[in-house]
Amino acid sequence: MSQQNRDVIVTNFIDPSDNEVSDNNINLVLLINDFVETLLNAKDSSVVDKLFDSSYIDHHPFYKSPSGNSNSFGTRQDILGILELLSDPDIDLSFRLEDVICSTDKIAYRLFGAGGIKQDKKLIGVSYESIGIFKVKNYKFVERWGPIIIRAEGLNT
Repeated sequence: MSQQNRDVIVTNFIDPSDNEVSDNNINLVLLINDFVETLLNAKDSSVVDKLFDSSYIDHHPFYKSPSGNSNSFGTRQDILGILELLSDPDIDLSFRLEDVICSTDKIAYRLFGAGGIKQDKKLIGVSYESIGIFKVKNYKFVERWGPIIIRAEGLNT
């Protein structure tokens, strides 16, 4: 990542006039930005090992692997399943961070997404919203808490 891109990302979430911002907070902002831009938007599975600790657990997962393996529900393995789902050519979603609040080992965030899903040759509008907290250890996600809300317009449920 270029220094210019890094500076733009950091200034989106950290007040440049705040002289007490730690390097740790800057690195946490870059970590969550990498999660959104590289993993979710670019659908780059090569960053899963970089971003998620092998012991990662999601306490509020929204996805269960099609394999039906209950041992992987809410684990790093499910992240790969989410990427597979998002990579479906009939799904077109993009995500954006709205707020990021960092502490020593936690990141609170608001994440929104919007796009569409093709179903029976019709486009269904979809929105995504998550307000959550990641626990971080050694600049890797180890836990996540927070509900995920997905809304679909015109879908008969």
